[in-house]
Amino acid sequence: RSSGSCTRTCESFGALRHAEAMQQNHFELLTSVPKRFSYRRVSINLRRRVLSLVLILILYTQYSTKNEQLNHMFHEACSVDTAASATSLESLLRAQSHHCSYWFSLAIFKLRHGCASNAVRQLVNGIEQCNRDAKSETQRRQLHSFKAWIDSGARGSENLHLSRYRCEKTLHSVSKQFGIYENNMPGSGSSSVDLSSSSQISTDEQAIHVKMSHLVQEARVQSILQAQGIPAMIHFVYGFSDSPQVFGMHNYIAVASAKTKNPHCKILFHFMREPVGKWWQHAKVLLDEIIEHEGTTEFQGQCLTHYAHKADVVRLKAIYERGGIYMDIDTISLRSWAPLQAGNQFVMAEQDSPSSVTVRQGKVYGLCNAGMASVKGSLFAALWLESYQFFRSHGRDGFWDEHSVILPANLTDEYPWLVQEGHVTILPAKSMWIPLWNHVDKALLQPNTKNLSDMFSQSILIHLWDSSGHRSFKELETINPSWLDETPYGREARQYVRLSNDFVLTYTPL
Repeated sequence: RSSGSCTRTCESFGALRHAEAMQQNHFELLTSVPKRFSYRRVSINLRRRVLSLVLILILYTQYSTKNEQLNHMFHEACSVDTAASATSLESLLRAQSHHCSYWFSLAIFKLRHGCASNAVRQLVNGIEQCNRDAKSETQRRQLHSFKAWIDSGARGSENLHLSRYRCEKTLHSVSKQFGIYENNMPGSGSSSVDLSSSSQISTDEQAIHVKMSHLVQEARVQSILQAQGIPAMIHFVYGFSDSPQVFGMHNYIAVASAKTKNPHCKILFHFMREPVGKWWQHAKVLLDEIIEHEGTTEFQGQCLTHYAHKADVVRLKAIYERGGIYMDIDTISLRSWAPLQAGNQFVMAEQDSPSSVTVRQGKVYGLCNAGMASVKGSLFAALWLESYQFFRSHGRDGFWDEHSVILPANLTDEYPWLVQEGHVTILPAKSMWIPLWNHVDKALLQPNTKNLSDMFSQSILIHLWDSSGHRSFKELETINPSWLDETPYGREARQYVRLSNDFVLTYTPL
């Protein structure tokens, strides 16, 4: 603490040594001071020990600070596990792209959803854009470390899904295994990172349909109207979640009603994981072709984290590459598509919204992709697929239905020639999307003497909005079967399901 304290410590230390000597020789007083004792030598040795201790403390403090940085960085990355948190993170990066930890967290989120290529792009962007000061050096090195890990195959990345603890433990393990040191950093003798393929987060808020103007104009120059009409095939897409889904009775009714109302069409079923359940076995008999797809995690350079967005891409590619009609697996067909197949290139219907305030500011909410039809290679489908290079949803966030509903409406508004020159035919909402999700239970499952075909006399189909949170249609098998006779949906469904002799709902052979 002070020179005086140091001197007193040395004196005490010298007295102790002298006492030990007196015990051995027994001829000097214990209080006497040895004549040849060197305070200077003891002081030098003690100073050396103190300096060594200080050096150890400094090194430990630096190591501890670096460890705290990594712990915080890994904890933040593993905490970004929802669509809303990922979307908020991208918003922060638009304003603060110098934060290394933000790029790292976004990359780990992408990797957790199987988007390795997109994760590498985020890391490369971070290496280029985040701070280069001494304080951020540790974090920048981690970006290099994890890029090396992903490039090598990202072994163990499946543990990132298990829990935050396992996620952080995996990140620490990777950091130790692929640690990047000073001599491996760009500019220190190694080759620099290739940034040519980086996909930076845009800092502007320009609407997607405006960004696409050059694509639309190029497409218009090369556009040719197809003369052959919409092919006679109906596509269903299902089973793109992480685990096999149970195929319900209302899903079977969707397939059976489509086949009944459109006997001229083949039925094609697309899936990634085959559904399960007795109703799937009944439905398989009605299918003309079953198509299994590999996992779709990235498209046009963007990450598809939610199974619904993966299904959106698969359905659009199906009607673009083969042509035909697409309907959601939670619909019930009331009328044939045949009148719309001749003379149209692409057919969609307007979707309203129960809210008076929408992103399209007073216009119709959008054009819904739960039911549509296209010729093979249609111009509108091609533009829609190209637009996915601007895709920005991470699931149930503010951009959830931007590409599936809002974007197609924005395109036809911004470029009216798409409709005027016959590339898109837009039907009124009552053709498919009435009732909306907030009224579907009341309209279809409340006791009523009217039939669906009379209630919705201009509808091609009715959408049950199965993903909107209500469970009524999934529970029909577990409630009193009187709904078959008392409700509009039940009376329409009696063409396809019936009550067996032992009072169990089963299918009606077509």
